[in-house]
Amino acid sequence: PSIGGYDLSFRTRLVSCLYLIQNPGSLSLYSNHVIIAVAEACNQFLNGGGDNSPTALYHRQRTLTLVAERLAGKDALSDSTLGVIVMMIVQEQMRKVVPEAHIHYEGLRRLIELRGGLDQLEHSPTLLLKICK
Repeated sequence: PSIGGYDLSFRTRLVSCLYLIQNPGSLSLYSNHVIIAVAEACNQFLNGGGDNSPTALYHRQRTLTLVAERLAGKDALSDSTLGVIVMMIVQEQMRKVVPEAHIHYEGLRRLIELRGGLDQLEHSPTLLLKICK
């Protein structure tokens, strides 16, 4: 269903992704940047604007930089890292840039493989649900 052309299932996915990365164990500087990047992408998506606002560019770049740092460290395979990557995919989908979304998806897929597969995420049902959607 939609209201004014806005896909309600898309809204539901966005809200549940935001919930996923805002739990106390995962909230951090990099999740703040991805939240702002997603909000900017959502605003532009709903208003039909471009995706090159200085704010959007800044927060997308900061998210990429901070996630790259995290991937090089001990938290590379953490639930919160996977959650932010899911949000990066959502943000790219809102921006309608399939190649970038695919890059993040492939990275997420590889991280899940390194953790031993989806079975290893059963302790995080919200994360597992978001990844499987």
